[in-house]
Amino acid sequence: MPGDQLGRSNEFGGDFGKIGTIETPEKKLAVELLDSVRSFANNIYPRLRAVLNLRKINRGVLDVKAKQELSALLKEIPTLVCLQLNNFTFLKNKNLTGTTQVEHDLNNFSAGLFGVVELIKENEEAGLKAVAANDLGGVLNDLQLVCEYSPGFIITLEDILLHEQNLESDKENVGQRALDLDFLLAGIRQLVMSGAVDGRVNKLFSSLKFLSSEGILKETEEIVTQPAVIGNFLFNVMRNASKEKTDTKHVNFYILREGDELVIRIVDAGIGMTKEQLDPNSKKFIFGTGKESSGTGSTGIGLADADKRLSKYANSQVRVWSRPRENTEADYNTFPSDNNDEIPVVVMESGEDDSITGLVSTVFELRLPIIQK
Repeated sequence: MPGDQLGRSNEFGGDFGKIGTIETPEKKLAVELLDSVRSFANNIYPRLRAVLNLRKINRGVLDVKAKQELSALLKEIPTLVCLQLNNFTFLKNKNLTGTTQVEHDLNNFSAGLFGVVELIKENEEAGLKAVAANDLGGVLNDLQLVCEYSPGFIITLEDILLHEQNLESDKENVGQRALDLDFLLAGIRQLVMSGAVDGRVNKLFSSLKFLSSEGILKETEEIVTQPAVIGNFLFNVMRNASKEKTDTKHVNFYILREGDELVIRIVDAGIGMTKEQLDPNSKKFIFGTGKESSGTGSTGIGLADADKRLSKYANSQVRVWSRPRENTEADYNTFPSDNNDEIPVVVMESGEDDSITGLVSTVFELRLPIIQK
C-alpha cells in the first residue's frame, strides 16, 4: 500500500545497531523480538494505517488492491513474534517489588492488543471470507484496535527489551533514530484512553486529545534520539502523576519548541516532592533503584535509572522542579540541583489561572536538540 495514501509513513525504525554477542537463549529471543518490533513498526503499522485511512476516505468501500492488502494483513499480524503472548515468559523472572517490568510497562497496551490479535488468528478463515464478500465492518474494527494499541506497545516493548536484557550500547547507539512525533503522541493518546491507574490518567489528561505536533519541526529538521526511552519515560511519569497518593486534581502535558530544542513538560498540582527525592545521593531518589526509591517511592519502577538512560542513550536531559503544594512560598527542590534559576513559567489549564508560583507543585521537563537532517 503506497505510503502517500496514509499521508506519511511511520518512521519508527532505523538500524538498531549491532546487538553484540548473543550469550543466552533469553538474549537471542530478545533480539528476535526486537527485530519483530521493527517489522511491526516499519511494515505492518504503516500499511494498516493506510488501509484504515482509505476506508475513511472512501466511506468504508475498498477497491480490489486494498482488499488484497487487508487479507495479507489478516494473515501476517498473528504471525509476528512480538504479538504472541507466550514469547514474554522469559521476562516474568524480572521481578521488581512483586510486579514484573513487562507487566508494569506494557499493561495498558498489551492486554487489549494480545486479545484482539488472538481473535484475528482464531477467526482468520472467517475474516478472509468476509473480506472476499466485501463484509468489512467487523474485520476493519478489529484492525482499528490493533492500530490504536500499536504505538504505545511498540515503544514500551523496545524499551523493556533494550534495558532489561542489557542490549543498550553507548558505542553503537542501539535504537537511535529520528523521533516520529506523531507516533509518540499516538502512544500517549492511547495511554490516556486505556483506563490506566483506574481511569485517573484519562480523567487528568483528557485534554491530550487536542495535542498536535504540527509546526514543531520543519521538513529539513529532525530529532535524533532513542524513541523508546523517551516514550516510556513519559508514559511512566503520566501514570505516576495520576496515582491516588499524589492527591492531584490537575495534570497538564505540553509539547512545544523553544529555539532549537523540543520541550516536553508534564506538570501537576500534586503533593510535591522533597529535597531527598530529587537528590541522587539519597536512598529515596526518584530515579534510583531499590526498595526505598523506585519500588516504593513517589514514582514507580518505570523510572529507575531514567535520568542516566535519557542522557546516555536518548540525547536528552530531564529536569525536575517540585515543592510542597501547600507552601507556595517555599523554594523549589530541583534536579539537577543547580537548575533553580531556570524554572519555566507554566499555566495550569484547569479552569484556574494559576501560574507556577501558585497551583503547580511539580514540573518534569525533557529537552531534545533539533538538528538539520
